[in-house]
Amino acid sequence: MNILVALTKGLPVGTNLALLHFLWMLVSGALLPQRGALFPALQATGLSDQATRRAWAAFRRGAWQTAVIFGVIGEVGQIGDQRLACPLAFERVHPKDPRESRLWQDLLRWARRHLAADDVAVMDAGVKLADVQDAGLEHYLLRLATNFTARRNQPLPYGGKGRRPVYGEKIRPLERSYKGKTIAASSP
Repeated sequence: MNILVALTKGLPVGTNLALLHFLWMLVSGALLPQRGALFPALQATGLSDQATRRAWAAFRRGAWQTAVIFGVIGEVGQIGDQRLACPLAFERVHPKDPRESRLWQDLLRWARRHLAADDVAVMDAGVKLADVQDAGLEHYLLRLATNFTARRNQPLPYGGKGRRPVYGEKIRPLERSYKGKTIAASSP
């Protein structure tokens, strides 16, 4: 709770308390029994009807941003057909090194230490593929841009003429077009 108070402390009066209530609802697990329904989940934390409406309004229409950059690590569960994320850890940026890249490194190290052998780390855009590989994660799913292109680790075979290849074959997950020409997707 102290972390949430620190996150909302500098917000405008009215928004700070309402957003604190909303964040508490998220991290307390109140969404699970309510199957993701926000109003019942807010009420389940013990808020009055008026406080519930204020918390929803602060989240939906409030003008706020977090003063502290943080990452959330969660475990995905399911209730019926509804998938939910249950937070496991919150990581703040390092006070002496507030770069987002440093935060990602910390998050990836946490994931590597805590993932079971049959778990898969799922990451959204923002993290770089090289950072994931540097962290030593073996099982991961990384959401990238639709025009993402990668290269294989092994350089292409030498063709017998000119300079030896330094880079591997280009891999395109999706078909795309460039200047009117279609570039086929790579085979999986």
